[in-house]
Amino acid sequence: MKKILVILSLIILSACGQDYNSNTADGFVYTPSGIADPDLSAAYDVLKIRCIQCHYHTGWAAYKTNQQWVDAGLVISADFENSFLVRSLKNFPDGSMPKDSGPLPASELQTIEDWINSI
Repeated sequence: MKKILVILSLIILSACGQDYNSNTADGFVYTPSGIADPDLSAAYDVLKIRCIQCHYHTGWAAYKTNQQWVDAGLVISADFENSFLVRSLKNFPDGSMPKDSGPLPASELQTIEDWINSI
């Protein structure tokens, strides 16, 4: 009987295969993005790692289309330099991001620029 309880306990514990803490923003890193606009996909990957982890409470993770980013006032269609998102990224002291993550690499900034200028 004791063996059966141990086996059942192991089965139940192994069934809880969640690989992140659902009480934090970790889910945004590990879950599929479900992006609706193909030109947003690469930019969303950058945003997911660099921005959404901290801004998940503002609803950024829910923006799955270009239009949602525009409607939120974060992006101005085809206007990289004047988009709020870009101005915010560039206005950190010494170009670094919050939480001591260092400056946004040029390649990632270029991905964001390509995306904004394509919509």
